Amino acid sequence: MPKQTRLCFLPSGELTYSSEDPLPDYPLLSHAPFWPKLCHNDSSILNAPKLNSKSHLLRLPDEVLQPILQDAVREPVEFSLEQQAYWSFYFDKFDYDDDDDLVMSEPARGWVRYAAIYRLIWVCKRFHTLLLPLMYENVSLDVTTQFFHCPPQEKLFRDEILRRPLLQNYIKHLAVYNQSLQSPIVQLACAFPNINKLSLKRVRNESEIDLSSIGPAEEQLRTASFTHIQFYDLHMRPEAVKRFLEWPKELHGFVVNDMTSDGSSWAYTEPDPAYRWNHALLVDVLSPQKDHLRSLDVGWLGYDHDQNTFQVSAFPNLRSMALTVAYERPNEEACRNWLTPSLNTLILDLHRNDSQCGPSSHNCMRKRGAESIGSFVRMAREWLEKDGSVVGLRRIGIRAYSRGDDAWRDEEEGYCRHDDYDLEMWTNLIQCLKEIETQGFEAFWDGSNLRRFGFHSFDERYLFKNRDQESRRVSEMNPPEKANEATSASELVSEVRSVAGFVEDQPYSCHLGS
Repeated sequence: MPKQTRLCFLPSGELTYSSEDPLPDYPLLSHAPFWPKLCHNDSSILNAPKLNSKSHLLRLPDEVLQPILQDAVREPVEFSLEQQAYWSFYFDKFDYDDDDDLVMSEPARGWVRYAAIYRLIWVCKRFHTLLLPLMYENVSLDVTTQFFHCPPQEKLFRDEILRRPLLQNYIKHLAVYNQSLQSPIVQLACAFPNINKLSLKRVRNESEIDLSSIGPAEEQLRTASFTHIQFYDLHMRPEAVKRFLEWPKELHGFVVNDMTSDGSSWAYTEPDPAYRWNHALLVDVLSPQKDHLRSLDVGWLGYDHDQNTFQVSAFPNLRSMALTVAYERPNEEACRNWLTPSLNTLILDLHRNDSQCGPSSHNCMRKRGAESIGSFVRMAREWLEKDGSVVGLRRIGIRAYSRGDDAWRDEEEGYCRHDDYDLEMWTNLIQCLKEIETQGFEAFWDGSNLRRFGFHSFDERYLFKNRDQESRRVSEMNPPEKANEATSASELVSEVRSVAGFVEDQPYSCHLGS
């Protein structure tokens, strides 16, 4: 009979596990403590001499206290057991040996990047109740951490949420790396009651598979709760993905990024025809959810160049669609196949997928590229005027300089460029957006970090003034009478942090139970 293995959290916030079985590969993990089940009494905190005895923090109602606690954590929380989490913690562990060769001490356990919230949930029962759901809201798992001798994070997490089923209720977004669709953690995700989004990265299956192991049994059809799914770096047969899409009750959003790279061919990138995709196959793959889909975001599927024949009419409720058009410019055939009564928003993605550098939109806004966008927009307008009752398109966006190393991101977004290349691309982008507006559509730039900028945000006079305007807007939103309220909120957040700091070294005094 197999021995029990448990996922454990050390007081420092580190993730580890313990087991009655010997662990020859990870000997440092064999004596780790179990998950703590103790925390402090509210009364011991309220009466603590080091804290403000007049504090009303713990007497606030839950609906007021919870946002204060969330603000105290400052940043969005992600329960991360992926390779990046290892790097972020162990990057400071580098040493140099006698020969000045770079040496890295091997990690004995993973690191969970939610130390602040971890401290808060053990302050008292009430904090635990309010913050534990936030702690597990976003979960990211990397199954293979090839650079380290690491414990099996995916299995540990899966075992823990099976042992503590309540945790499954809190998971709203699960991201899994390096797993197949029939893996235990992916199959388990289909049973999470409140999950909204499933992100699968580097999905691989290099051999023949039994499709019945991927899709649901008859009694499980249309039972999964997630409404959005994202595939990144997908390598699966189309019929396997189609079978998996029989899980969700209703799938509203589907994302798949680039499957191939430019400057090559099918013979080089995908010798097996069974793994080749195109837009005609995509229609079939999505057929189990065709009546529910509301948004599609499709990267470059391959060398068949059939995007203009993509039958959007197969999805009667599709409202928003993004398509990569860098390899085949949209034409009148695209208008005929894309412009349906339900499609309201169309995003033209101009990124190419370079085999060496990844996503790039370098030079996409040269004169020729900009003119091709304008040509399509004018054709779309003609179709709208010809029969407006069957064309629902009202918004057209351009996705350029939004991904990869040449992305305009963060503080650069919405501000004027200064070197010659950026200025030319910027000017042509503005001209494209202006042409879209001229033809009667709402125009926007689909920037990085999911930010969208309307055409009028790019007006040059606005660009030089928007910082001052933003300052005035903030002042108008926060008149003097609101200042005291903001100060009070800030003080409460500071108080939360002081409470957490006080309890850090105190002995546990109250059982939470499992």
